[in-house]
Amino acid sequence: MKQKLNEIAFDANDYIAGWIQRQPTVKEESITDWLLDYFHQRAPNVRYYEFNRIEEARYTGADWDWWFLLRKGCFKVRVQAKKLRYGKDHFPALARENQGGCQIDLLLDSIAL
Repeated sequence: MKQKLNEIAFDANDYIAGWIQRQPTVKEESITDWLLDYFHQRAPNVRYYEFNRIEEARYTGADWDWWFLLRKGCFKVRVQAKKLRYGKDHFPALARENQGGCQIDLLLDSIAL
């Protein structure tokens, strides 16, 4: 049976939430790899491009782009992955800086291109 995209997303969310609860130290990169593979296997109308560390740090501020292929076109979602925890302040992770500047600024600037 073909699953709808929202069902795939809810299933992925439930799995990842359980994974983080079982293994709180799981790395963001592991979650990203699992998530991209999960969608690749279950959603043929969703494609992705994963940025390497240099692209992320210097140009995009993002981990990947998701492309949603529709009957009459497509749209792109640029994603900066963060492992969130209930009740925690996540702003410092979004405001992280490197030689390219503040990650969130780089992400927003790269979307405007």
